[in-house]
Amino acid sequence: MKRNISIIVLIFAGLTAFGQSECKKAEVKAKKDYKEGNYFFHSLEFLPTENTYLFVLREEYNVQWRFIDQDSLNYYNCYDSTLTDLLKKKYGVDFLKKATAKADSLENTDNWRIEPEFPGGTIAMLKFINDRLKIEGEDLGDRIQTKIFIQFAIMEDGEISDIKIMRGISEKVDSKVVQIFEEMPNWKPAYLYGKPIKQRYTYPINIELK
Repeated sequence: MKRNISIIVLIFAGLTAFGQSECKKAEVKAKKDYKEGNYFFHSLEFLPTENTYLFVLREEYNVQWRFIDQDSLNYYNCYDSTLTDLLKKKYGVDFLKKATAKADSLENTDNWRIEPEFPGGTIAMLKFINDRLKIEGEDLGDRIQTKIFIQFAIMEDGEISDIKIMRGISEKVDSKVVQIFEEMPNWKPAYLYGKPIKQRYTYPINIELK
């Protein structure tokens, strides 16, 4: 029994030494990156990736964020701990709290991160489409499908662009739908981090005979 206990102790000691060795490597790497001005924090992946806190770290403190897998979590815990201590000396011990506070403040800023919107909202858009989409029975051809999928982009100025039928019904129906989207007024564009951005959509439209 004593011999078995001794073996277990030796194995545990070996694993501990291995863990310390890996952590030491992480510390050395963190110090090297800090010296070279390469600042990275790590975590398992989370959503949304368009995260305001990560934006503040990048813009205010030049800290990039990288996603890692579960197997490397312990290594990067040591890395991040070492780098954080070094950055506190550079930016102040409360720089992470300041980053969090600024991120919370930005989230409440108008047009910080919003989805594009048709003037008047979704109901107004549906009315715009339905008032113009006149489909006769013969327009459907031999197809029994009554749903069409259209893809389009809302540009930074709100203009609709890159209109494509992803799954159509017939040439007549498809062309009518495309024409309606070409005639749409400009949308309110999407915003990310306070700046307008291009955003692509795929939208389903149910066809009703009139």
